[in-house]
Amino acid sequence: MKTRSFLNLLAGLYMALTITSCIDTGIDHKIQLGGQIFNARDSFAIVWKRPTPKEAILGQSQTPFDTVHFDQKGLFLSDAVFDSGMYVFEYNDFEVPIYMQEGKTLNINFNAQSPRESLKFSGSSKKPNVFLKERRNLQSKIQQQANSLLGAPDSLFLGFLDSARKSLDTNVVEFITNKPSFDKTFLEDEQFTAYYYASNLLLDYIRFHEYRETADELKPSTKKMLDKIDINNDRAANNKEYLEFVQSAVSLKVNDSLQNIEGKVQPEQIVPVQFYMIEKMLDAPETKSYMSYAIGRQAFMFIGPDISDSTLTVIRKNITDKAYAKAFDETYTDWQRLTKGKVAPNIKGVDTIGKEIALSDLSGKPVYIDVWATWCGPCKEEIPSLKKLERKYRDDIHFLSISIDDNKIDWRSYVEDENLQGIQIHNEKAWKSKFVEEYKIRGIPRFIMIDSEGNIIDANAPRPSGKAEDLIEEALKTETS
Repeated sequence: MKTRSFLNLLAGLYMALTITSCIDTGIDHKIQLGGQIFNARDSFAIVWKRPTPKEAILGQSQTPFDTVHFDQKGLFLSDAVFDSGMYVFEYNDFEVPIYMQEGKTLNINFNAQSPRESLKFSGSSKKPNVFLKERRNLQSKIQQQANSLLGAPDSLFLGFLDSARKSLDTNVVEFITNKPSFDKTFLEDEQFTAYYYASNLLLDYIRFHEYRETADELKPSTKKMLDKIDINNDRAANNKEYLEFVQSAVSLKVNDSLQNIEGKVQPEQIVPVQFYMIEKMLDAPETKSYMSYAIGRQAFMFIGPDISDSTLTVIRKNITDKAYAKAFDETYTDWQRLTKGKVAPNIKGVDTIGKEIALSDLSGKPVYIDVWATWCGPCKEEIPSLKKLERKYRDDIHFLSISIDDNKIDWRSYVEDENLQGIQIHNEKAWKSKFVEEYKIRGIPRFIMIDSEGNIIDANAPRPSGKAEDLIEEALKTETS
């Protein structure tokens, strides 16, 4: 027993020495990541490779990089070879963003019972990770204050914003002063993060008043402050805060322009205005490529696969970045499976009494489909207009409403309480339903028109409050011709 205890002690000392000193382990590179989790209930943690903002936009998700296992004392070592960049150390539900430097070490220590409060770093990569931890804590405090001041007068909010900027700048400057020879890309990116994070706070304040129709309470000079913030900064084109600011700033201008349209704005009216604003506001190639790609993908949601040639020409002209251009072409090709005349993917669900009903059961008449949920405000706004269409065309076409509510009971109660007509079904897999993926549904309400033979008329049909009646009339004429 004493021999076993002594061997366990030696093993523990060996791991501890390796963590703190990077002694020779027989592996042909230095141990870069190690540490100790006190009071650990689980026996392992996962290290994820975090994609850059651009990689994330292009669809690359966070990927498992390594799994580290703990000994009885919670000590661990990773023998993975890390390139410089951002990773995430995940233990149970606690995630720690970490910055790894090629050839340098990082030790992570915390108590599993209070991980956030007890988190500590050591090793040759300690300073950038302490900085990132402090920055996250600072941003959290600033965000809480900002949220509490959204309804405050301009002078009060702008005073807070000025103080927040100084705190964020000081945080970055202190790190740069202590590590002047550190990775220049990392340092510049953190400067952009501080600047555009504060800029996004200003945008949030303005949008809060815009959307609550209290914009008249804002001083004109407050909104004009946005015009002084650089949105053509390609050096920041891979910075999350910058990209969010650019997209929000363009969207704000689009919303301002749409105020001049009489009546309810329909989704298909938005896309031309978006690209007009991109042309007007952006000239930095990488930033313009990003926005054109992001809005181009969004256009499929608004318009469907039948985007006009002129719109496609504008999108492709603006996307000069090869990665964004390739991703857009792949998206375009994917959506072509939903063009007019293609066989409609089937849709299945159960009605309020549990009977399964499928789109394929409804041949013989055109079908107008409504994808919705009880928690969706815009979906419920369309119900009065949908009921009018149902009363007028119920003998000529099928009206199929499919809910993607998580809670089936809520859906059934709403259908009964509101006396919803047509064919009402529910798919219990909600957003994970097969038809949601096949029809590329990324937002609701979504309307789809199918002909009597089960072929697509419009995979992104007009809303009932829009030009749905024109589409139905055209479909019925085609059926009888």
